[in-house]
Amino acid sequence: MELVIISAIIYGAIITGAIAEAIGRTKNRSGFWWGFFLSWLGIIVVACMQTNNDNNINKSYANKSKYEKLEQLQKLKEIKAITEQEFEKEKEKVLNRWE
Repeated sequence: MELVIISAIIYGAIITGAIAEAIGRTKNRSGFWWGFFLSWLGIIVVACMQTNNDNNINKSYANKSKYEKLEQLQKLKEIKAITEQEFEKEKEKVLNRWE
């Protein structure tokens, strides 16, 4: 009887770990151990995690040259994602960093 209970607990941990891993993959993260050790709470934790790509986008912008940043700002202005005033403000920031 005890073996059946232990087997059920381990089997349940593996299933919740697999579910957390599947959710984590959609966010480019690993989630198996969260689900394995924390069960349903681990699944919720993984589901609330931020996608790894978001951090990479911010880092890649920081590594761009001033010309690449200005080009990106110009494109945003052309598609009307930012106003002329926002463009000028951000352009000043970029240019002042490089002096």
